[in-house]
Amino acid sequence: MSQPIVTLGDGSQFRVRLCHSDADLCGKDCVKAGISTALGHLSDRTRGLRFAGGVNTLSDAQLEYLSSLDNRDRLAWCAIEEREGTHTGAGLARYIRLQDEPDVAEFAITIVDAYQGKGLGSLLLGRLIDSARENGIRILRGYVLPGNSAMLRLSKRFDAVIGHEDSFIRVDIDVGK
Repeated sequence: MSQPIVTLGDGSQFRVRLCHSDADLCGKDCVKAGISTALGHLSDRTRGLRFAGGVNTLSDAQLEYLSSLDNRDRLAWCAIEEREGTHTGAGLARYIRLQDEPDVAEFAITIVDAYQGKGLGSLLLGRLIDSARENGIRILRGYVLPGNSAMLRLSKRFDAVIGHEDSFIRVDIDVGK
């Protein structure tokens, strides 16, 4: 089933769909490959802000963790640009339900540098919020480095409650709103 094309304000077009780690779409290896490829298209600054350090590659265990999706407790939305027969991963928004707080899920968003500032983060976070609400999650919680002003602005647009936890800024988005 083909997903509709989403056109952003600047005219750029993307397919936005649930990422799947099951074989009927592209399989877990395909999801892992997409994550690894996208990581290579992030600047040092973006990788530092997203992973709280200088990450150049992800371990097999990290890729396994990020690609194990069940679309309920572990879910991700991805944005793919289709241009001239090529498919390029542009962004991903994911959550993982916390075992000790089942109505809370930790979330993260990564947008490849070439696509930042186009509204893709807002689009993906909106989809993530809708999915969280459908799956009985009440709060999406993110941990943001203080220097990540773009992520803080995005979170505030979704009425996040801002707090501090260790060296991070904790953002809680109430998905029931």
